[in-house]
Amino acid sequence: MSLNPRLYSEPVGDLGKPCPVGFVGEVFILSRDGMELEFELSSTGTTVNCRGVLFLSNVRMVFIADKPTADFTALDMPLAYLRSEKINQPIFWCNNLTANVFSVESGGPTGDAPPWPVKFYFKEGGLGTFIPLFFDTLQVVRTPPLPASDQTIPSAPPGVEEVVRRAYVDPNDPTTVYLTQPTEDRERIQPGGGYPSLTSRAGAAMRAAATAMV
Repeated sequence: MSLNPRLYSEPVGDLGKPCPVGFVGEVFILSRDGMELEFELSSTGTTVNCRGVLFLSNVRMVFIADKPTADFTALDMPLAYLRSEKINQPIFWCNNLTANVFSVESGGPTGDAPPWPVKFYFKEGGLGTFIPLFFDTLQVVRTPPLPASDQTIPSAPPGVEEVVRRAYVDPNDPTTVYLTQPTEDRERIQPGGGYPSLTSRAGAAMRAAATAMV
């Protein structure tokens, strides 16, 4: 994971909130408002508890705080660096997602730092849309890589739009599924050093995750 990734300076799309600056070849799958993040800020050792919006792409999750501070505006979590993820559905409390995430700056899973625990509370609505998209995207990201000759991401994964349009969306789940990219006409950047390599699996992740909703 990494703190404070680049965000577009102006709100993007119908969400009316900031959005991560996309990587070249990255496809945003969904966003989920009304989330609460809990994790320990490594720079100060203090625990962060804040409300915000969570984005899921074929490459990463990005949480953006509703009320940013000088120390914290957003958290970038590469899916390839995620471990021990679990959906918890307690009887007397809101649903939550727990996971451990390796640091980008420390070299990820092969680096010299242990992963950081993070916890996301779903403060509004159900999980019927979010769960299949999240876990099927992870499954594809974790499949063995393709041969080196096929290490590119298709800029427009074929059939994705059609699959998503036919998808069933849980009416009790406020997740926004992107039929078109919220950052389609915006600047794109290359991942920084320490970020996991983006391969053709990233394009496949969108297709497989969307298929899970059909």
